[in-house]
Amino acid sequence: METAPKPGRDDPPKKDKLQTKKKKPRRYWEEETTPTGAAASPGLHRNKKRNRELRPQKPKNTHTPKKSRISKKPQILKKPREQRNPEPQRSLSGAQDPFPGPAPVPVEVAQKFRRIDKSKKLPHSKSKTRSRLEVAEAEEEEISVKAARSELLLAEEPG
Repeated sequence: METAPKPGRDDPPKKDKLQTKKKKPRRYWEEETTPTGAAASPGLHRNKKRNRELRPQKPKNTHTPKKSRISKKPQILKKPREQRNPEPQRSLSGAQDPFPGPAPVPVEVAQKFRRIDKSKKLPHSKSKTRSRLEVAEAEEEEISVKAARSELLLAEEPG
């Protein structure tokens, strides 16, 4: 069983296709050097001139430093409330607090809200890491004491 030959495979090329030459693609670097390209498309050149007028020319030799991807924010140390307000707050009525100072918290109750195993220290940690750990531990200690104080307010429901 022979199939019919596909058109266009073995056929001789048509005469009109042979006579037309393929135009070279226009390149941006050739456009400025050839005067025929500028004369052929005056509208295109007008837009380029307009764009050049709008953009300020920068010298090519200037070196612009690359911006870092990591943002460098100034580190602001968190101050405890005692340092912010040195004078103690007074009540409007003029009554004095019968129990001045922070409420005492038993160590066992505060320990319940702390993380476990602080004994492991990093052997040769960087100073930045050490300082962050110290800040985190101090913050955790404050939070555990606050949680222990408010434990009476946040009683768990059985079950």
